[in-house]
Amino acid sequence: MASARRLLTYGMALVGLFAVLFAASNLLSLLLAAPLLHAGLSGGVTDIRQEASLYLATLIVGLPLWLGAITAANRRARQTTEERDARERR
Repeated sequence: MASARRLLTYGMALVGLFAVLFAASNLLSLLLAAPLLHAGLSGGVTDIRQEASLYLATLIVGLPLWLGAITAANRRARQTTEERDARERR
């Protein structure tokens, strides 16, 4: 049971981390490319807003997922030695 809980917790943390990294990298690239997109070379202001809202929504969902899972894993690791010495934590 503890191993399944550990795998679920770390799986959720991994998904949350991927979401945060995806959103942050795309927001950064959108921020750097905004002057070109705004100049009319491709797309428009509506496209920029839609992409930014998608990446912000991903960040809003992914960050609490990642932080919550990592916080729970660290709290359990501080409470028991079995959790601290688990193979999944290495």
